Amino acid sequence: MKLNAVVLWCLAMAVVCSAAIQQVAGPAWGESTSGAQLRVAVSDGPLPQQSGLVSLEAQLRNQGADPVTFIGESIIHPGIEVDGVWYAQVWAGSCCSAPRTIPPGGKSEVFSFRVLPAQTFASSGAVVLDLKPGRHTIRIRTVTSDRIQVRVGSRPAVLTSNAVTIDVPAGASNASIQPATPPPCGSDPGRRAERVHGAVERGDPFRAPMSGGWVLHLQPVEFGWSIDVSTTDRPDENLARLTPPWHVVPNPREIEGWHFRNADNTAPNDGSVNAPGSLREFIFSPLVGRGIEYNGSGTTTADVERVRAYGRGWLFIESYRLSPPRSGERAAIESLTFWACLTWPAKGEMELRR
Repeated sequence: MKLNAVVLWCLAMAVVCSAAIQQVAGPAWGESTSGAQLRVAVSDGPLPQQSGLVSLEAQLRNQGADPVTFIGESIIHPGIEVDGVWYAQVWAGSCCSAPRTIPPGGKSEVFSFRVLPAQTFASSGAVVLDLKPGRHTIRIRTVTSDRIQVRVGSRPAVLTSNAVTIDVPAGASNASIQPATPPPCGSDPGRRAERVHGAVERGDPFRAPMSGGWVLHLQPVEFGWSIDVSTTDRPDENLARLTPPWHVVPNPREIEGWHFRNADNTAPNDGSVNAPGSLREFIFSPLVGRGIEYNGSGTTTADVERVRAYGRGWLFIESYRLSPPRSGERAAIESLTFWACLTWPAKGEMELRR
């Protein structure tokens, strides 16, 4: 989501703890208001090394007859109810993002946010949110003001979500920490670079055309997505397929839920599963399929370096939500938000692609 240069005291909302978060079974969506519904879910990560950040995800859907129009800030800065007490966030900055419209039968994109207790205050009494160790039940609701609101047709609406449960372990701290952030997407001399932000739900493809005719894809697979890079004139060919490694461990282009769970699929990955983390780096080139091709053990280091010298990219997983942990099964990714960056030569760009 793009905001109009919002400068925040806090990064949405953030609850700091250091163990896995559990979402209780219950209604997938909150109560309907003229067909409009709000959903909140607990994201599984990624987590900074020094502690765990509880990330939440929110989404709207429209099952009514009228269009639903909303301002993004009404969702990423919601009111939050913790154990029956409603809290409001302190944030400041310019406002607001452009209105979005959900047609009947449609859904919004998935919005990720975090909770910072030190800047989250009870609606009555201005008491700071203090999460004690143990289980807590959370709901959110959209906020309404002159400029920030949700409307069903021409009518303002306040939507309340379903409830989720989190477990705050003993020893957790409310100290403010910085979440993991994507690396820079700068262009070196003689190169171009472009960055994109995206969100997908399980089974949905993602496609982002970029300047220079490059197209970034996330192709759905059984447990997540595969990163592909194509061009507008070669839309069905994956020009990132020489990204190593090709054997033993998962390729960084493969983003699958079981990468983030332990071997038994009962808890976060504790090192028992050898898989890439939140930053996935890949390479691409128009020479792939036109003089350079994967040839098993016969693929040369020189060919790989020729591809790497031309095109490089990364995808940083901002947040994700996994299927429920079940022993002996493989986890799938239910939703994913991310940043991605591609960089390629600026000089002779079109000539090199021919």
